[in-house]
Amino acid sequence: MSHSLNEIEAMSKRAARGAGLSWGLAEEAAKGTRWLSSFGFPGTEMLAGLLTMNDRIPSIDVSPVSLRAEIWHAPARRMSPLIA
Repeated sequence: MSHSLNEIEAMSKRAARGAGLSWGLAEEAAKGTRWLSSFGFPGTEMLAGLLTMNDRIPSIDVSPVSLRAEIWHAPARRMSPLIA
């Protein structure tokens, strides 16, 4: 079954919101997933994996500690590409 890019974007936004992301981050996740899918990457699978990996982890733990640091890092040692 194939899906249009609009369907991919809409479902990605709903999935991100359902995973607890803010509206802004959900919008970014949906746009990124649509872009990846348009170039043949498995965008939906990548988003699902990211949402699963960050499930029940507070967003502060996967956010950069300081934007002024030469090398960014997060308290959990793994940053979310959506938040970063």
